[in-house]
Parts: sequence; structure tokens; C-alpha cells
Amino acid sequence: MEASPKKSATPAADAVFRPSGADEQTLARLEEALRRAADGVEAPELVSASGERVAIPAGVAQALARVAREMAQGNSVLVVPVHHELTTHEAAALLHVSRPHLIRMLDERRLPFRKVGSHRRVRFDDVAAFRAREEARREALLARIAQESQELGLEF
Repeated sequence: MEASPKKSATPAADAVFRPSGADEQTLARLEEALRRAADGVEAPELVSASGERVAIPAGVAQALARVAREMAQGNSVLVVPVHHELTTHEAAALLHVSRPHLIRMLDERRLPFRKVGSHRRVRFDDVAAFRAREEARREALLARIAQESQELGLEF
């Protein structure tokens, strides 16, 4: 488990963590222990080499359990504070759209932003919320298309 030294078009590229294959079993055990802790079954603690014990709060245990689960499955993990501001390039990459398309979306006020000089900045939590809304809208449209297709006797 190491931080990626490679820069990318995602926020806080230095906060991207990639699992190593050798860590898979350890991560699975860690995820299980953290999940039990997050469920309130156990009270987790970190123990330093010198024996100092520090309790892990439930919210931190939940976050760490999710990180461990994703990494155990071989997925890289990005740690970003929700208030983090993105450049238009970073926001476009997260939404899988072109930067000019994102600029149009911002100009149409489909997504909140602020200007820093002549540069636009978009909050990560606003991008994440927009992405979730769009995904829900697409799912609803697909469900409606499927329902209408069945009603019309169409098969696809």
C-alpha cells in the first residue's frame, strides 16, 4: 500500500493509494475487523510499537473499513475532503465529460462554482452530488424505457 507518485487529472493525486497483491489477505482481515468495529461489535484501537493505545472513533473505523474493502478487491482509493475545490480539468475528469462541456454546464448553472480570478473552482461534494443525481436520473429513464418496451411487447 503506497501513495502513488504519479500525478493525474484527479484531485489530490498524492492521496491515491494502490494496493499491492501481497496485501490482499491482510486487507481482507483488516476490513473484517474494522467492519465489526464500525458495527459497534468491538472497540478498535491502534497500538504503537511502544505500546501506546489510541481508540479509533466509529466514523474513522467505517471509513477505514471501506478503504480496506476496496483495496482488498484490488481497487485504488482516493482520499479527498468533501470541501476540496477542483479545477475544471479535474471536475471534468471525475464527471467523464470534456472540459468545454463542463464549462457550458457551469455557465448554465447546472453545477455551482466560484471564480478565483479568471479560473473556475468546483467543490468536490457538489461534483459528487451532481454525479449521483445524474446517475439516478439515468437509472429512472432506463427503467421507464424498459417498462414501456415491455408494455409494447418489444424485446431487446
